[in-house]
Amino acid sequence: MANYLKFDIYDQELSGLRSNVKLRRLLVTTANQSILVVEDIGCTMTFQDRSCGDEQIIVFPTNHKERLDPAVLHPGHMNVEVPILYCIPCGFRLLSANYLKINRHELFNHIESLLETARVTPAEVTEQLLKSDEPEVALRDMVIFLVNHKRKENDEVVKKKVCQCQLVEENGASVEESRKCKLIEE
Repeated sequence: MANYLKFDIYDQELSGLRSNVKLRRLLVTTANQSILVVEDIGCTMTFQDRSCGDEQIIVFPTNHKERLDPAVLHPGHMNVEVPILYCIPCGFRLLSANYLKINRHELFNHIESLLETARVTPAEVTEQLLKSDEPEVALRDMVIFLVNHKRKENDEVVKKKVCQCQLVEENGASVEESRKCKLIEE
């Protein structure tokens, strides 16, 4: 958004603001043509008497929408909800263009194939891309990250299945269920 609109971007952790006065001061003093990213919106602070400039976008990222005060989600307070899903190949290419300033690389196809099955967010991809100013290094590290991430995810799935199978067997599994569990354990 910031690149597209040519706005400045500010990042603020809400847990660092202890009162509505400090929040109001932050909103009023943030320059126009800016995006304010407010982290930790799920904390317990209550919002009253909101005010801000004319050309500001305020972004409240959260992994826990259910924890938010209903007043925050009221139409007019929160105008647009944008779910951010896992990174897909076209998102990766856009992030590479923005952060590495490249549109093509021999590793792109490999990374994109890994992204088809890896469950990583655009923020995780961005974090990896920002670790090096050298595109070659950043992309090699991205491959390693995606391979390790996928391996960890697969290990967690297998552990969960094995635990489920152990419970099934302890509770008197049928021959068919036991056979399926033996295949998973192998």
